[in-house]
Amino acid sequence: MNFLKRNSKFLIYALFAFVAVFLFYAVIDPIAVLDTDDWSHSYILRMPIPIIRAWNPTRVFPEVFEPLVAYFGAYVIYPMLGNYTYSLTIAHSLFISFILAIYFYEFVVMIYNRVSRSEKNSIFTGVLFLVLHFIAFLHIWGNNETLLHSWDLSCLYYYTAASALNAALVMHIVSRGEIDEIKNYSLPHKLLVIIWGYFSIFSNLYSSIVLAAYFGADLIIRLRHEITSKQFTPKRFAVKNSIHVLALGIWMLSHVIEKTGGRSGSRAGDIFASLRLTLVNLLTLPFHLNVFVFIFSLAVVILWKRKCKKEKMQIQKLLLCFFLTIAYLFLLCVVVDSLYMTRPDVIIAFAFWVLIGLMGCFSKLISENKKYELVTLILLGSIVMFVIGHSNMFRPMNYGDLQYEQCEAIMNDIIAQFRFAEEEGLDEIDLVVPKFDTDNNWPISASEYSCERYQELMYRHHLVGKRIRVKSVVPSEEKSELFFGTDDM
Repeated sequence: MNFLKRNSKFLIYALFAFVAVFLFYAVIDPIAVLDTDDWSHSYILRMPIPIIRAWNPTRVFPEVFEPLVAYFGAYVIYPMLGNYTYSLTIAHSLFISFILAIYFYEFVVMIYNRVSRSEKNSIFTGVLFLVLHFIAFLHIWGNNETLLHSWDLSCLYYYTAASALNAALVMHIVSRGEIDEIKNYSLPHKLLVIIWGYFSIFSNLYSSIVLAAYFGADLIIRLRHEITSKQFTPKRFAVKNSIHVLALGIWMLSHVIEKTGGRSGSRAGDIFASLRLTLVNLLTLPFHLNVFVFIFSLAVVILWKRKCKKEKMQIQKLLLCFFLTIAYLFLLCVVVDSLYMTRPDVIIAFAFWVLIGLMGCFSKLISENKKYELVTLILLGSIVMFVIGHSNMFRPMNYGDLQYEQCEAIMNDIIAQFRFAEEEGLDEIDLVVPKFDTDNNWPISASEYSCERYQELMYRHHLVGKRIRVKSVVPSEEKSELFFGTDDM
C-alpha cells in the first residue's frame, strides 16, 4: 500500500505508456504472425535454463515467454474473439507493452531519484522519452521505423523486449543507489533482481550488453581509482566488488555456452568486407535521424553545457557505457551480419544510453528554469511530417513488409486448408502457400524443416483436432495473385 501511495503518479504514467505502446502494436502497426520462425516459437516450449548445443543455447527469455504468450492467445483470447490471428496479436501486444511499460516506468523513477526530485518534471521528461522512441527516425515518406520496431514477431522478443528488460534493470539499480546498494535490498527485492538479472543476461547477446556495459563501466572506474590511489590488490578488489565480478562472470559464461550452439556457426563470410560495411552502416546512422529530433538534441546539449553544473563522474560513466555497448555491438555485427547495425531493435541497445543522457540534461534544464520546456516546441515539426506524410507512415512489422490484413488472410487460408483436410478425413496434405521470390520462399519457408512447424502449431493450438502431416509446402503463384494482386513477391 505504501508503495502504491508513494508511486501513484509514476504508476499512472506507466499505465499511460502501456496503453500507448499497446495501441501501437495492436492497432497502428499491428504485430502479425507470418514467417516460419514466428510459427515455431509460437508452440515450442523450452526449459528456462541455458541448453548446451541448442540452436541458441542462452536465448532463454524470448524462447520461454513467446510461446507462453502465444498459448495464452490461442487458449484464452481466441475463444472470446473468434479471430485466431488477431488473438495472437492482442496477446503479444499485451506482453511486449507490459515489458516496455516497466522500462518507461523505471526511467521516470530514475529521473526523479537522481536528477529532478520533482514528480511533474520527471513525468514530463518521461513522456518526452517515450515520444522520442517513436519519432527518432521519422520522415515524411512512408515505411518509417521506430526504435520499438522489429523485423518480425520473434525478433520483437529477441531484441526489443530483451533490450528493454536489460535497460529497465539498469535504471532500477541506478535509481536505488547504484550497484553496492543491492546488498541492502530486502530479501524479496534481492530475489526479484536476481530473477530479473538472470533473464536479462540469458536473453540475447545483442541485448545483454546493456547490463554488462553498466557493470563493466562501473568496475573500470573503480579500478582506475584504486590504481591511481595505489590501493589496488586483485583479491581485495574482487571481494570489494563481488557483485560486479559475479554479474560479469555469468555474462561471459553465457558467451561460452552460446558458442556451443548451432547458431554460432552463422558467420559473415568475408570478415574485412563485413568490417567495412558495418562501419559504413554505423557512420550513416545519424543521417537517418528525424531532423527535428537532431535540432532538439543539439539545443538541449548546448543549453545544458551553458546553464547547468556538470556532473563529471556521471558523464564519464554514461559515455563509457555507451562506448562499451557500441564497440561490442559493432564487433558482433562484423562477425554475424553487417546489416544488423541498421536494425532499430539492435540500435536501441546503444540508443538507450544516448536517450537517458539527453533526457537527463533536459530534466536538469527544466529543474533550473521552466522556460526551457519551450525547447520541446522544436519537436512539433514532427507533427507536420504526420500531416503531409505518406499514408503508410510506419513499416509493417514482418519480413515481407505486408499489410496486416494480408498476413491475416494468409494465416486464415492455411488454417482453412488444415480444417478442410480434417473434414475430409485426410491424414496428410501438401500445404499451398503464396510464392515469394526469395531463397526457400521466406518468410513462409518451403524447406523440409518447416513442414513440422505448420502442422504442430495447428494441432497444439487446437485449431484442428488431430495432427495432419504436411508432406510438403508448395509455393503457388495463384496464391500470390490472390493475396498480393501480383505474382512478383
